[in-house]
Amino acid sequence: MLAKMPLYKKTGGTRCAILFSQRGDPLVASEDIGRHNAVDKTVGGGLMKRVDSRECWLAVSGRLPADMVLKPLLLGIPIVASVSAPTSDGIEVGELSGLTVVGFVRGGRLNCYCHPERIE
Repeated sequence: MLAKMPLYKKTGGTRCAILFSQRGDPLVASEDIGRHNAVDKTVGGGLMKRVDSRECWLAVSGRLPADMVLKPLLLGIPIVASVSAPTSDGIEVGELSGLTVVGFVRGGRLNCYCHPERIE
């Protein structure tokens, strides 16, 4: 779904974030030239819609350094996944905090770096 975002399809130059329900239904989606902005818009949209963030997961189109992993963590989102790689400090934040960090989600495959018990 990240690759189907309108501006990304048109330009290939945006970053995307989507907040999903546990069942995989998209709840809020945003895109921006910056990955941090895309995530901020998405989680902010979830807050405005009063989405229970503990019952969601976040997909992003960029890599996952520590500061990108902290954003969902602070809202209680239990899983963050990306089509790209997490950094070692992103994995460390996930490991220490109990957040599930997933990278390289592509073509039905993924790498789970910590707390795989949430992945079915």
